[in-house]
Amino acid sequence: MEFRRRHEKNKIQTEMSDIKNFNTADTATMARFRTSGVNLEFNKKQIEKLLKNIEQRENKLEELSERLQKLQRGELDAELEKESTMVKMDIKRKNDEKKKMKAEIAESKKQDKEKSNAYYQANRSIDRQNRRTNKDINWGYKYFKRTCDSVPDYMRKKLANMPENKGYIWKKVFCYGERPAEKGQPISMFERPRGGDKLIIHEWTATDYKVYEKIGKGRKKLVQSTKRKEKQGNNTLSAYL
Repeated sequence: MEFRRRHEKNKIQTEMSDIKNFNTADTATMARFRTSGVNLEFNKKQIEKLLKNIEQRENKLEELSERLQKLQRGELDAELEKESTMVKMDIKRKNDEKKKMKAEIAESKKQDKEKSNAYYQANRSIDRQNRRTNKDINWGYKYFKRTCDSVPDYMRKKLANMPENKGYIWKKVFCYGERPAEKGQPISMFERPRGGDKLIIHEWTATDYKVYEKIGKGRKKLVQSTKRKEKQGNNTLSAYL
């Protein structure tokens, strides 16, 4: 409390000193107006304004003098205590706002960093996937070229005379006939597994997928039949059927 009293006393005395200085300056100004013989009416009005200002300051000096006496008697302690509490609360509020702002900025930077890292990782993942995809495509294309180059001559000759809705499956690659498709006929692909004399016949229609097996010169036998769901816009079969 003693510190607050000294602080308030210094503030009051500083304000009183400033007021006295203003009054001294205005009193000197009035003296110049009184001794000036030029524009007497203007001088009179200016002196009246200065007198009014000095009077108001004198009243303020009386209030400050009375306040200084109350301060010395301890009558302002409650007011000073309340004022100190308000100042502390205001400082705390500003500090809390500053801390909150710093926390929000830190959180924003953290989120930006997380988003940046996530974006970087996502791009890396996409790049890796693209590299794998391109690698698979290149491998698939090379395999396709090797497989096409390895198609036996007898099969090439037969494909030259087959309609394009028929053909052979050679090492998992579909080789279609070179002649125009037979309208109204299913897609039929022949596959001969290595070894033995088994022939597998794959057959597609707009509604069914069927697999037949044929051994040697025997009759073909149905071993699988599955209903198909034709995708909209898929005209591959309709071009043949």
